[in-house]
Amino acid sequence: MSFDTAVAFTLGIEGGLADMAGDRGGLTKYGISHAQYPDLDIANLTLDAAKAIYLVDYWVKAGCPEQPDKLATCTFDAVVNHGVAAGVKLLQRAASAVPIDGQWGPNTKLAVDHAVALYGEDSVVEDLLTRREILYERIVQFDPTQARFLSGWKARLTKLKAEVCVA
Repeated sequence: MSFDTAVAFTLGIEGGLADMAGDRGGLTKYGISHAQYPDLDIANLTLDAAKAIYLVDYWVKAGCPEQPDKLATCTFDAVVNHGVAAGVKLLQRAASAVPIDGQWGPNTKLAVDHAVALYGEDSVVEDLLTRREILYERIVQFDPTQARFLSGWKARLTKLKAEVCVA
């Protein structure tokens, strides 16, 4: 798997132009939100421009090029869905990294490499996906207005598991 594979999966989930009531991102296209990019013309965002943003601001920033393929795909989807810092924190917890700071760097890489060597990539992926599911449930617990999104969020994780072939 590569950036192209990961971005194709995430774009398939995120879809095109949307402005759903209750969605904290506001106007969104290809998963790129006005909330994250207030100076960007979201309505006229091209697919190529969205991919360029994803490559630099998400894929590289979250250390995906330095991760095994399945884990990189799952990390990428996490940082797109939760934000880079929150997604990297989920990865750091799954890999028992210290510190948990939301930043990809040498300590996180070392922890990820160690966890994958010790437990296997599939195990680290499973842990990351489980942590995402728990996060979704906590979001709803603390903000019940988000409950309408929970089944879609969980379906996203199910599709991601199938994409990376983790049982």
